[in-house]
Amino acid sequence: MNFDKKYLSQYMNYLVEQYKSSRGIKENIDINSQTFKLDFSIWLEERNLLGHTYANFICNMGVTPSIESSSIEIGKGHLDSIASDLNIPMITPYVDNISRSDVLNAGFIVSNATPIAVTPSGKTYNCGEFSFANRYITQNPYTPYKIKNFDQLHNNGFNITVGVYGSQYDKDIDDKIRQIEELSKRLYGSECETNYDTYKDGYFYCISSNRPVLVRKKKLY
Repeated sequence: MNFDKKYLSQYMNYLVEQYKSSRGIKENIDINSQTFKLDFSIWLEERNLLGHTYANFICNMGVTPSIESSSIEIGKGHLDSIASDLNIPMITPYVDNISRSDVLNAGFIVSNATPIAVTPSGKTYNCGEFSFANRYITQNPYTPYKIKNFDQLHNNGFNITVGVYGSQYDKDIDDKIRQIEELSKRLYGSECETNYDTYKDGYFYCISSNRPVLVRKKKLY
């Protein structure tokens, strides 16, 4: 893994910032130091293991439609995706080292309550017309902007599952949970479930839409 700053991808930069936040590091760090490389690698492995548990956690919420049946994961990379655990497709611009065929290389935005994927070439897709996408999933958002307007999805009849997880020793637990609580406040109605749990040294918190599958979606050919 190349830690030279000029070669760090946007994706890796996001992970480094999440690492610093969880460790409570405010100052700049030397990404070429052996101390950082070792601890960052340990942190990535911890997050990978916690991600497997988080995938089980959201599936056990028992929401409708089920997590596994009609979901698509948004905006994660090969080191923190749970799409393989759930056997669901992905929309993400962070496609390096992902060899799966069910991945759309695209950014994701919500505009006027409509889910839109934007490819590197500028082509756009209205994801609301994808027959397989009844639920949009993301976790541990890199910035608050990454889940901006996800409330519009839920309030417009789409389903969302948005959560956070990490170690109970992390320094940013309250800040991460607060992001989800703020999103929760913007969701209309009672068609959602919120759940929090701990397991071993991990914590898991999530809000998830809970309602019947929409019938207005059509299949694209």
